[in-house]
Amino acid sequence: GCPPFRVGVTSGLRPLPAWKAAADFVFVQTRWSNPLWRFFDWTLLALALSHGAIGVRTISEDYIRRPRLRVAVKALLFTVVGGIFLLGTITIVTFSA
Repeated sequence: GCPPFRVGVTSGLRPLPAWKAAADFVFVQTRWSNPLWRFFDWTLLALALSHGAIGVRTISEDYIRRPRLRVAVKALLFTVVGGIFLLGTITIVTFSA
């Protein structure tokens, strides 16, 4: 049998979808030649990061009781999210083949 939690493509039970196998450098190069796709991907990045950050912030407010620790966790969270957003934005804006 398969080890637990390894069901799907990684365990070899299902083949890799064709669209995922085709998502390589040439795919990104072709897709990002259109500025609308770059804007779409940047918007998706921003929305996904903000969604995740708001979720983690809400969980930290629920479970961290000490105010100073809560502020430190939020500062770390938003610093990490801001850094990832900055790196993603730089990648999307400066990508060239």
